[in-house]
Amino acid sequence: RGRAERCPSACADPQGNSTSAASEKGTENHAEIERAIRSEEQGSLSNELWAFIASFTNRRAEVGIALNVHTKSVRFIGARNAGGYDDVHPGEIALTVDFIGERDGKVWCVDWKSRARVTAAADNRQLLAGVVGTGATVGAIYYLDNHYCDSHEFSQMELDAFWPLADEILGGVADAISVKATTKGT
Repeated sequence: RGRAERCPSACADPQGNSTSAASEKGTENHAEIERAIRSEEQGSLSNELWAFIASFTNRRAEVGIALNVHTKSVRFIGARNAGGYDDVHPGEIALTVDFIGERDGKVWCVDWKSRARVTAAADNRQLLAGVVGTGATVGAIYYLDNHYCDSHEFSQMELDAFWPLADEILGGVADAISVKATTKGT
């Protein structure tokens, strides 16, 4: 479960966007991977990570998407910047997909993790959002510290279940923002 689902009020709190040393390291890792993908040169990436990336065609890094939970539509937007996402409309959930690539006739959506272990790919709702948003069928979490790749091919039933869940999460966030706005003056 993601932050918006666990605690919708965290999305209404500006301190929810603060960073830690671990998140700054993650940002550095993402930037280095993005540079390598865009330049098609290994650079300082490990041999294992580069071999994983090179096994894909049509590679793209740090792809911003907005999923409209009311219309069940997807827009490609710019990647997140220091102030958040630009041009996000009401009813949309914005996220950045770390990596999209094709392998063995399937589109993969990959989330890089520096070391923190997260919910398994098969149950990871953030990953599912990326899969739905990019038209992928395989979602994967690649752990940079030990090169373990947890992947899951999502069924059509799993993909279809995303939209009602996303609508519920967005509703919870909207309610939290409304409560915060109402109580701000008291």
